[in-house]
Amino acid sequence: EAINSFKKVLEIDKNKESARYHLARMFVRSKAYSDAIEHFEKTNYGLSKSHHLECLYYLGNKDKFYNHYRELIKSNIVNPLMASIGSHASIRFNLSNNENPFCSDPFNYINKQNITNNNELNEDLISSILNFHKSGESDPKSQPLLSNGKQSSGNIFLHQREDIQLLKKILEKKIDNYLKEYSTSNEGFIKNWPKNYKIYGWLVSINTGGNLAPHIHKEGWLSGSLYFKMPSNISKDEGNIVFSFDGANYPTDGMKFDKKSIDVNKGDLVLFPSSLFHYTVPFKSTEERVTFAFDIIPQK
Repeated sequence: EAINSFKKVLEIDKNKESARYHLARMFVRSKAYSDAIEHFEKTNYGLSKSHHLECLYYLGNKDKFYNHYRELIKSNIVNPLMASIGSHASIRFNLSNNENPFCSDPFNYINKQNITNNNELNEDLISSILNFHKSGESDPKSQPLLSNGKQSSGNIFLHQREDIQLLKKILEKKIDNYLKEYSTSNEGFIKNWPKNYKIYGWLVSINTGGNLAPHIHKEGWLSGSLYFKMPSNISKDEGNIVFSFDGANYPTDGMKFDKKSIDVNKGDLVLFPSSLFHYTVPFKSTEERVTFAFDIIPQK
C-alpha cells in the first residue's frame, strides 16, 4: 500500500523528492534492490546516496559497490550508514586498508562511565523520569527491532518538564567532555564534528526475554545509552549491550565479525560512534531493563 501511494504521488509530481526517497526505502524493505537503486539515483534527498551504496552491497557487485563508495568519499558524503557498510565490507572482502572517512576503528571510541558517582545523576531524577515513562505520558509504543519491550514516541527532549531538561544538560556536558577527550584523534567523526546539532532522546524498556536487535543510528553522529534500571540476579552477559561490525542482514560470505560485550549497571553511560552496530542480550529476570538512548544529530 505504501509503495502504491508513493507511486501515485510521483505520477502527480515527479519532482517530489521525499516521495521518491521513501518509495525507494519501501523497495529496500521488499528486497527489490534494483528497483530501489533506480529511484535513489534520481534524488539527493536524505541518505539516498548511502542507501544506494547499501543496495549495491546487498546485490553483491563488489566493483560497482567500491566505485560508488569512492564516489561518496570524493563528494564528502560522510555519515554512519556509509561508514558502517564500509567497515562491514572491509571484513567481508578481507581488505586490511579499506578507507573509512567516518571512523575506521570505532571499538576504540566506546566510552563507558558511571555518572552517579559525582551526584551528576541522582536517584530522584531517575525515579522522576521512570515514573513519567511508566505513567504512559511518554506515549510508549512497540517497534520492529524491539521484542517484549516498549519505546517512547518522538524526541523526549521536546517535553519541557524540568526533569527532562535537567537530564539534557547533564548529557550535553558529557558529550562535550567526550569530544575533548578524543580531540586529538584523526578519525573523521571527531575532525568533522558537527558545528550545529540537536540531541534526540527516547526511553526503551525491555521485559523478561526481550531484546533489541542489531542496528545502527544512521541519522546520528554520536550515540549514547544511559542505564536507569537494570535487572538483578542475571547471568554473565545478560542485559549487556554488545557492539559489532555485523548487522542488517548484510551478506558475510562466511567471514567472522568481532564483537564486544559491555557490562552495564544502573547509572552507566555508554557513548559510541553511531556507525557501530549494537544490540542487547536477552535476560531471564522478571525485572525490567530501562535505558535512556540518545543521538546527536547534525543540523545544517
